[in-house]
Amino acid sequence: MHRIATWAEKAGCLHKVVVIHIDLGEESEWPGVRELAQRQAERYGLRFHVPRAEGGLLGLVEKRGMWRGSW
Repeated sequence: MHRIATWAEKAGCLHKVVVIHIDLGEESEWPGVRELAQRQAERYGLRFHVPRAEGGLLGLVEKRGMWRGSW
């Protein structure tokens, strides 16, 4: 995030950067991960968006019919 924010700021387009954290549900996420991502985004003055994955991690796998490497 530091590199992206630094490059975007130098290019004058920091306002276009959005940090996205996909909410996979409590059963698939480590405690505090979302909060850490939000704090990092805030540190650089970036917008932070959290879409929810319907059905959690396994729902994403089923929907796409593939595992993470091909997302």
